[in-house]
Amino acid sequence: MTSQAGLVAYPLKGSYWAFAYQWSTLKLTFATGSTWPTSDACRQVQHSTAIALVTQTQYTFSMKSAVIPQIRVEPELRAELESVLKQGETLTDFVEATVRNAIAFRRVQTSFHARAQAASEEYHRTGVSVPVEAVLERLQSKLDAKRKKLGR
Repeated sequence: MTSQAGLVAYPLKGSYWAFAYQWSTLKLTFATGSTWPTSDACRQVQHSTAIALVTQTQYTFSMKSAVIPQIRVEPELRAELESVLKQGETLTDFVEATVRNAIAFRRVQTSFHARAQAASEEYHRTGVSVPVEAVLERLQSKLDAKRKKLGR
């Protein structure tokens, strides 16, 4: 949340909702500059109520709308899953985080495979390769540098 000269703005997917106090009106302003005056009943709103209104609006517009299909599992797997949830973490939070991590892993894996395929094709085309010793030396130096950085 950012605040400047009576303007409070909440980030929202590259844009923001904002509200500003004026003497007679309270307006909700979208980042594009479109302004919607609130009703007369809302003109006398307290600061905390205005924050709640903007927060609710942000929540409503940023709600997730897509659904991942449900899956059936054995009761033992469900119990094991519930046993590893962190304090306050829901099953939905866990599943969403797991899916995001799996997507990131697959992207890294696909990228690695593409680079390996390109290197193999380059070798078969030119016959030029890097000696194993040179590769191992480079990997060892990277490992040593990381260990030094971490203080191990």
